[in-house]
Amino acid sequence: MDIEDGDKPRPIYVSAKLDPEYKQKLIALLKEYKDCFAWEYYEMHGLDKKLVEHQLPIKSGYRPFKQAPRKIKLEVIVDVKAEIT
Repeated sequence: MDIEDGDKPRPIYVSAKLDPEYKQKLIALLKEYKDCFAWEYYEMHGLDKKLVEHQLPIKSGYRPFKQAPRKIKLEVIVDVKAEIT
């Protein structure tokens, strides 16, 4: 569900199992205080970039090593493809 009325989407996830009355109150509360949440990394002041940025320690002059594809059980492939899509 999107709690933003403007241009930028502000997606949130609310359980479908919640009581409908409680769910509406929760959504209203989240919409009221949507400016209190950080939606982008630059909005999280004081957060060390080492915590949110991933870097691979590759030495200059070396080519990356390509690993062989991993085998997956046939009964699991359907679930994996569904999760990827």
